[in-house]
Amino acid sequence: MNQRQIEGVCKRINEAYAYLVNDDAEAALSPLLNSIDAVSGTGRSRFKDWVSKRMRVISLCFFSLGGHSFGSVRIPHLQINKQMMKPDEVGTVPFEEAIYHLLRCSLVHNCALPEEIQDIRNTSYQYDDDTGIMHLNLHRLAIGFLMALLVCIPEQHATRIQGDLNGYPLARLCGLSDADMLTMLRSFWPAESHHPSPTVVFMKHNPTV
Repeated sequence: MNQRQIEGVCKRINEAYAYLVNDDAEAALSPLLNSIDAVSGTGRSRFKDWVSKRMRVISLCFFSLGGHSFGSVRIPHLQINKQMMKPDEVGTVPFEEAIYHLLRCSLVHNCALPEEIQDIRNTSYQYDDDTGIMHLNLHRLAIGFLMALLVCIPEQHATRIQGDLNGYPLARLCGLSDADMLTMLRSFWPAESHHPSPTVVFMKHNPTV
């Protein structure tokens, strides 16, 4: 990223943080997903690759499963956007596929999430087989995106980042490696086991986490 892009991404991160403080997670997603577009480069493939490479950071914040993080997450395919890849033999697609087509594209082109995506707070994820509605904890997901983006902000630009996580200044998280970011996040959410899991698949028969 060049200087102007870095400054712009820092502004978007601060904007998203302000929305999260005001408990508006859906609004926070727009500047965060816009920032992922900027840091990943042009094109859907690069966007999805970037999310996939940082899935351990994102999943640790999103799922909050006892400190676990996942290198790969698969969820039920929703036939909302025809541009999505075909599901596998058990009807799932990579999480980053849904993030791009169902979240990013919906917010960019429609300024709203589709009706089939609903916010939920008492858990991370829930799929309703009867209605075809996917419930996502948008607050946790936004935090995951924000943490993953901080890795991309050079340390010399850290003073541009505002806010804190559990009292720890977000500026101090800028420029960390993915591994160091995971270590820091696990210090905020201690657990018995911190071993990362390679993959997690959510299908219709195990719908809630």
